[in-house]
Amino acid sequence: MNRQEIIRQLRDLKLPKNEYYVLSGASLVLRGIREICSDIDLCISEELFSDVKDRLKMTPDKLNSCNFYHLSDALEIVVDKKDYFITWKMVMNLILKILKRFWLLRNHVIFPRISRT
Repeated sequence: MNRQEIIRQLRDLKLPKNEYYVLSGASLVLRGIREICSDIDLCISEELFSDVKDRLKMTPDKLNSCNFYHLSDALEIVVDKKDYFITWKMVMNLILKILKRFWLLRNHVIFPRISRT
């Protein structure tokens, strides 16, 4: 799924933006580091979970071994305390900055692209 598809699916969920963040491959696509991903992984607050668990059918049988609710092949959600959001967002932003710098260096400076023959 590309950036526009991710944004459309997030809008369709109708979740308050300050109550979740995007993880994994979808976060890399949204930041322009990757072009596509296979699914969206979200972390939502416990408060939001209380509000949406029925609407999104987040039942215990949908929990996987990593404590993500596997809602479809395109969406998995994990629940966490909102207090941890700032810390995780800071860590994720740092990791993404490092990845983006490496990506730029790898593709433009250190490892120039090799044309296929």
